Amino acid sequence: RELTAEQRAAVNGSAAIPTQTLNQIFRYLEESPILSRIDMTHIPGNVTLPVESAVADASWIAMAAASTDSADAITPISLGAHKLIKTLEINADVEAMAISAFESWLVAKLGEKMEKALDNAVFNGTGTNQPTGILTTVASTGTFTKAKAKYSDLIAIIAALPSGPAKNAVFAMPRKLFFTDVIGIEDQQGQPVVHVDVESPAKYNVLGYHVVLDDNIPADNILFGDFKAYKMNIAKAPTISSDDSVGFRTGTRVYRGLALADGKLATADAFVRYTRGA
Repeated sequence: RELTAEQRAAVNGSAAIPTQTLNQIFRYLEESPILSRIDMTHIPGNVTLPVESAVADASWIAMAAASTDSADAITPISLGAHKLIKTLEINADVEAMAISAFESWLVAKLGEKMEKALDNAVFNGTGTNQPTGILTTVASTGTFTKAKAKYSDLIAIIAALPSGPAKNAVFAMPRKLFFTDVIGIEDQQGQPVVHVDVESPAKYNVLGYHVVLDDNIPADNILFGDFKAYKMNIAKAPTISSDDSVGFRTGTRVYRGLALADGKLATADAFVRYTRGA
């Protein structure tokens, strides 16, 4: 509205413009590229999973001869219930924001942070009060060329994995390593070894194997294997709750995301791990 001279003198023009709050809170999505690939269960309490540790092949024998019993073995792995927590302390004035997006943003933020922690645990978990990660279990199998990975390095990585897990194997590496070392590699005929899914440009494959880019993998590490061999159990699904008593004097409210989970690699033979040459 047009202001009188007195109104202009009394009110800063910019302050007279009403402020609108968008009913959406901008945030970066931190989606996990790996949790959908592992073998995840949702069983309350501790879980024991039987895993084949030694299985002999079938053998040919003469007619009327007796078969010799083999020493096949089952070695169980146990998944417990480690506590995963993320808390946020929100001031009363922020909580009172009259936008419906606040609550959905809060729940999504807590969920994403817990998902990211689970993703990181799949690779780097120490096994102490948290899951045991793949990199904690699988020692370095070999190295790739220090200056820049080559076609021969990729062939060596693929060849190092046994045929069993190779059927469902994928490459996993940090995003920077993929775009600096791998994406430009050509085979012996000068053809690129990396191909892009035309319907989804963010999906890549190397020599026919899918590629997972995850920055939770330490720099200069390439993993190749079957992620279904990693077992994770969510003993208690993530729940979101709030409490006013912690910040009673300051007028703040604490929101908490809580879950119980554990994970381990069923067999170290399911992966090979290559690091940059020294």
